[in-house]
Amino acid sequence: VVSPSGGATSTELTYDPPASVFALPFSAGSTWTSTSTVSGTAEGVITAYSEQYSSLVDEVGTMTTPYGAFPVLRVATDLTRTEGLATLTTSRTFAWVAECFGPVATVTSQAFESGAEFSNDAEVRRLGP
Repeated sequence: VVSPSGGATSTELTYDPPASVFALPFSAGSTWTSTSTVSGTAEGVITAYSEQYSSLVDEVGTMTTPYGAFPVLRVATDLTRTEGLATLTTSRTFAWVAECFGPVATVTSQAFESGAEFSNDAEVRRLGP
């Protein structure tokens, strides 16, 4: 992860090993986890922590976007960011993934969301013009 330009407040983080966001191929019921050590500078501050991703393909359906309807698999991913024994943050992301297109929509929870499903989104993205 890097900033678009350098400078005193730039970000340059390295993931070791790289995070496995999607473990291809996957199908309904697939699960995978990924743990990475993250180090470098974040907004100019030297940092080191770990991230664990835990993913499950939990739903099959159709996602309608301005470009049309796509058959999709919903991937539910829980992210836990820790430093030592302290949990810095957690979040949940749903990605609706279409074959040959990749994610056509994603929604991410607020930090420390406790429910499996949520309605208070931090970020929503979808395929659009």
